[in-house]
Amino acid sequence: MKNRAIAVALPALYCAVTAHAELSVTVNYDGAGRGSYQSVQVKGSLNWDDATQANYYNLNSREHLWSGNDGSAYITYCVQIYAGIPEGETTFDIVDIEEAPENSWPGAMGPIRSTLLESMFSAWVDPMTGGVYDQGSSSASNDLATAFQLLTWEVTHESFEASSAEEMVDQIDFDRGAIKWASDGAGVQLYMTEMIDLLQTDVFESAPIVGLVSDTAQDQALYVPAPGVLAILGMGLFGTARRRRS
Repeated sequence: MKNRAIAVALPALYCAVTAHAELSVTVNYDGAGRGSYQSVQVKGSLNWDDATQANYYNLNSREHLWSGNDGSAYITYCVQIYAGIPEGETTFDIVDIEEAPENSWPGAMGPIRSTLLESMFSAWVDPMTGGVYDQGSSSASNDLATAFQLLTWEVTHESFEASSAEEMVDQIDFDRGAIKWASDGAGVQLYMTEMIDLLQTDVFESAPIVGLVSDTAQDQALYVPAPGVLAILGMGLFGTARRRRS
């Protein structure tokens, strides 16, 4: 079953990251999952409150699906807009989520942004799959996955001027700043509003997410449930991962 395949490799990744081991994982890109295309403006030179308009691009706001040669499977969300995903195998280094994305803009998200992202994953992502919770219909699930990816980009790419998670949430605004979104679809907007409202309660939950970073592919965020959670769900506590390249 697909859920079983997804769970196979996760415990090894979780244990490696919590033990601060340097690991990498090699996976094949299987295409986009749930979500949709959305019109998004990306202009890193703008301040978070700048309403200046620029070009909008039709961005693939979807989950990303991956598989390993050992039968493992993963669902991730993109944390780096300005990069592509090549065909065939990609080797990702596994890092603490605060360290992703690496290198080019927007740079590592750091502790405040990662606090918001972890809280989003805790509330909306199913630990059995690594993707957003099934909403009972394909259209609703697509809307939620779309909203989740868009808000992930806002959190990771916006030019916030905040010294706390609470301040950062108050600066989220898709009509202003480096990331602007031309809202397309009432369902997506409803989920987006609900997600932002939940962050505005200033109650931030943690979640076991890691960064997958590569010089040749978009950096990703991956939900990795603790082995204890997988045991409760009846999943096997085994998997494969290999040493990070030197």
